[in-house]
Amino acid sequence: MKAIHNTREKDTRYDLLAVLLADPNDTDELAMPIFTGGKTNGFNRETFTKAFVQSEVPANTAEKRIDKMASYKDKWFDIIDSSFLPEDLKVNYKKLILARLSLL
Repeated sequence: MKAIHNTREKDTRYDLLAVLLADPNDTDELAMPIFTGGKTNGFNRETFTKAFVQSEVPANTAEKRIDKMASYKDKWFDIIDSSFLPEDLKVNYKKLILARLSLL
């Protein structure tokens, strides 16, 4: 992959950031694992809350941030719809977001 040094240059590979869509054989739930309590944790509300709290973000603030993130579903879908992804990947990307949101 070539590096992009000019921020005005558009590279469609950024549309493939969801590793599970680009490589269905990848078993990681997240591109960067979240460690809480010294072990890797999966993608769920408890993991995110623990990670926030371990980063010295109060639990109630963490809960609000997670809820706000989940509220962006329609904006994410709009971005996906306007992306360079083929239609089948757009559908799969939206399914992945819905599945992830159901865990939050």
